[in-house]
Amino acid sequence: RVNQALQQIDLHSNNIGDEGASKVAEALAGNKTLQRLSLANNKIGDEGARKVAEALRVNQTLPLVFLRNNNIGDEGAGALADALRVNQALQQIDLHSNNIGDEGASKVAEALAGNKTLQRLSLANNKIGDEGARKVAEALRVNQTLPLVFLRNNNIGDEGAGALADALRVNQALQ
Repeated sequence: RVNQALQQIDLHSNNIGDEGASKVAEALAGNKTLQRLSLANNKIGDEGARKVAEALRVNQTLPLVFLRNNNIGDEGAGALADALRVNQALQQIDLHSNNIGDEGASKVAEALAGNKTLQRLSLANNKIGDEGARKVAEALRVNQTLPLVFLRNNNIGDEGAGALADALRVNQALQ
């Protein structure tokens, strides 16, 4: 039986790892009522992120996902980016304080180019440098629907900042 009433589940600050995230993801794939899922501040790595991403490819109703303060790296970010390409419901994804570097940020950025539903993306407090910032900037030149992007506390230098500034000149959606 599927719960038809549950709208929010907050599993923030537990000891959920990849196995637990995989089980939550299995349930998520068939759920049509959940509006907010928080798996923040757990021990979820790339494998758990991959499983959540697989569920997000199928679940077209969940708008808010919080995966901050985990151990998600470039591979997990790439899997979530693949989900962003096909998911038409996700409005906010929080990947703050993970281990995402330039490669993962680049994959997320590539997915943003075609995504029209995301309203808030946090990649703050990761390991993103100039290359990742450049890729995000390229995506923001194309994506004119995403108003909020958080990149604070990364390794972005002058070159990345310049690319983001150039994107601001053509992007009318960013707030």
